[in-house]
Amino acid sequence: MKTQEFKNLIREEVRKTLAEELDHTYEGIEDSILQGISDWTEIPKPKLWSSISSKGHRALGDFIRELKPVLDKK
Repeated sequence: MKTQEFKNLIREEVRKTLAEELDHTYEGIEDSILQGISDWTEIPKPKLWSSISSKGHRALGDFIRELKPVLDKK
């Protein structure tokens, strides 16, 4: 195995591990929700986020705080 291939393999494994670690963080849950809506509506996540009101941001935060313990039990 060449050095570059080995480095790429390590980078990919680190990315997978980080993605798994972020899964049940508040940021990871938020990102997953926004990504799902973005995929469904075909609206880019940054545009979707900026179109949500401050009340919507707070509601999403409340929803994530309620959802996190459920996901952590899984």
